[in-house]
Amino acid sequence: FCIAAVAHLLVPAIYGQKFAPAVSVTMVLCALAGVIRNMEPSAQRFYAAGHARFQCLCNIPFAILLCLGCIILVPTHGALGAVWIRCGVQFAMHFVVYLYIIKHLKFDFPIKSVMISICASAFVGSLIFLLANAIESPWATPLVIIFSMLLYGFVVSKWGALTRDDRLALQRVSHAAVRALTTRFKLPQVASTR
Repeated sequence: FCIAAVAHLLVPAIYGQKFAPAVSVTMVLCALAGVIRNMEPSAQRFYAAGHARFQCLCNIPFAILLCLGCIILVPTHGALGAVWIRCGVQFAMHFVVYLYIIKHLKFDFPIKSVMISICASAFVGSLIFLLANAIESPWATPLVIIFSMLLYGFVVSKWGALTRDDRLALQRVSHAAVRALTTRFKLPQVASTR
């Protein structure tokens, strides 16, 4: 969600102004990826248990649905139509797989942690979008990205979605990102708080 929130800054900065029309597509795809990635742990357990055949069988009707949806939506709505049909089909496919995981395989699905993580991502993404639009500076993008990582870690920690190990891993990643960005953009080094 945070990448989606700064897509209007990142896409033109990386690819140039000719790609500005791709911002809305990028925002939707990044938001979708944020939701899907939060569901991955249960999917990995599903594959590890040797139930990939069910997923393969599900892929056939969903692929047909995706093709039909693109045939219908792309001529009238362009790339955004393709993205929206992909979102709908991917959500439907994940919904079917998770019903199978919960009902048939009797696996636990950490719905509370997943929902907290998704809500935290959406909340932080919304704040970052407002902040990115309020700051008019060439430093806005890297600073907003660093701030979003720190804020996301704080929010999911306070909302109870992270274990102690998760918090330590997020802290290591945040410190590494800050070091990389300060080196890349020649910013003053920030003293470590560890």
